[in-house]
Amino acid sequence: VRIATPLIAELAQRIGHTVAVAVWGSRGPTIVRIEESPAAVHVNMRHGTVESLPGTASGRLFAAYLPPETVRAALEE
Repeated sequence: VRIATPLIAELAQRIGHTVAVAVWGSRGPTIVRIEESPAAVHVNMRHGTVESLPGTASGRLFAAYLPPETVRAALEE
């Protein structure tokens, strides 16, 4: 988070999309930093939002690299 935070503003400007940093929290992928898109967006993310494990890119990334038992437990919840 410390390394990524200073970089997300420039990334959001360069790609033209909202950029979020997520960490693995007690209930799954959790948004901890957000840099809004330079363009209007129709989806709103907030700090503390817990994302879907199978239904978001962040969730799928965590699922690919976390131990299988951690992923299974999160999906069962």
